[in-house]
Amino acid sequence: MFLQKKTDQPAGKTKLTKTVNLPSQANAARFSQDGRFLVLGCMDGQIRLINDSYEELPPIALHQGWVQSIDCSSKDESFASGDSWGALAYHKIQQGNIQKVWHNPKAHSGWIKKIALSNDSSTVASCATDQMIRLFSTKDGSKIREWNHASSQPMALCFSPDDKTLVVSDLNGKLDEFVVHSGEKKRSFDASIFYKLDRIQDVGGVRSIAFSPDGNLMACGGCKPSTGGFVQGMTIIKIFDWNSGKELKTVQGSSDNDGFVHDLRFLNTKELVAVSSGQPGNGKLFFLKVEENQPYHTVSNYPNCHPVAVGKDAKKLAIVATNSNSSGNGKVLDKEKKYPSNFSPVHFLELLS
Repeated sequence: MFLQKKTDQPAGKTKLTKTVNLPSQANAARFSQDGRFLVLGCMDGQIRLINDSYEELPPIALHQGWVQSIDCSSKDESFASGDSWGALAYHKIQQGNIQKVWHNPKAHSGWIKKIALSNDSSTVASCATDQMIRLFSTKDGSKIREWNHASSQPMALCFSPDDKTLVVSDLNGKLDEFVVHSGEKKRSFDASIFYKLDRIQDVGGVRSIAFSPDGNLMACGGCKPSTGGFVQGMTIIKIFDWNSGKELKTVQGSSDNDGFVHDLRFLNTKELVAVSSGQPGNGKLFFLKVEENQPYHTVSNYPNCHPVAVGKDAKKLAIVATNSNSSGNGKVLDKEKKYPSNFSPVHFLELLS
């Protein structure tokens, strides 16, 4: 889902209201439709809820692999989840508990990279390392349609504002728009700056896609890679006029240590929020106005951020980062001379006008 409340009141600085440390690392986070719950997909295969009193509720251990992607319905308190073993599931939140609606353990034969719900919440789309794009009914999990994304590994996807097409990004820095009812490719957007062939390694990819609330703009995020292996590169956001397909601007970071824009969301029709993760242990939260060329507000003390979730009124954020001293090589030992497991601090912030 991409729709947010249509308000153009600009955000000012941020105020940290609460930090909740999860027992494991989280890859994905979205607020439920009413904003009362933050839904988190974690690397231990569990889905966790944090309520509006910042209490962690009992998790559900449905997935066997990493829960890689989460998307919440805009119609009710339901959501979809996909994991690294190719499983896809749909759930409802009832009285603070997660209830399974359906579970497809073989939705894909590879790692699900991203899922997206249609704006009418009738369909969930998924893309995976098997290079398949698949559409499923949220009602019963039945497969509606599928097609092969043969050109490159898909990385992210998002339904268009009218739900008639699906935008799919890939590792090679390309965004393709497909007709939902046929799988036919309609047009492409160039994002080749997001890709680099470093010796024999494909590096980069468009990692995130979002539409503005009025449906007029499409933004995508990732990295301009400079090296493979220990990947480094500058953060990149591209903004397109959705109707014409014209690129409006490219916003580039200033350091190769900034890394990937893993998630971005529009706050209103004129500004968006994004998070990044770079090496070693770098992470940023930043706010960008569509008409400007650089972020107007940046927070740099959250290591290795991955998802950012925007609350119902676009005044509340949740940033999922990584604990400090998380480096595997030379990581600090605990009192028992063991390497402690990494975990995700979830930072809840209030946006100040």
